[in-house]
Amino acid sequence: MKEFSKEELRKALDSKAGQAQELIADPVKWERFKTKFEAFLLKTTGNPVLSEVYDKLVTMLELTDSYIKKEYTGVQPGTVTTFLCALIYFISPFDLIPDVIPITGYTDDAAIIIHVLKSGAEMDLRKFREWKDTKAKWSET
Repeated sequence: MKEFSKEELRKALDSKAGQAQELIADPVKWERFKTKFEAFLLKTTGNPVLSEVYDKLVTMLELTDSYIKKEYTGVQPGTVTTFLCALIYFISPFDLIPDVIPITGYTDDAAIIIHVLKSGAEMDLRKFREWKDTKAKWSET
């Protein structure tokens, strides 16, 4: 995988902050984005570059959705914004390596997700999964 500097990755994420705030503030825009993201995610299933981050992308989307719907509050708002910036970046065709380049086009997208996870966000995903599992167990009874 191509190496990107932390500065490049941070700048790429920061460029999506305005869009992320709009989505957090507007449930209708969020639902449209979520539908678009899910369709894009299906198109990328099986891409070898994304294989190690695919599950994390799904969990980021679920956590963000639960947060926006005020179901899950066990995460800092800044973390949700960072997740959303990464999700926006993932589906954006305008990024460090254009997605139209077969396989290689998703190298930067995977790097963004890994960068976010290494910044401590992986623990937030783990806590969310635990919350979700507990919620599912309670609804079974």
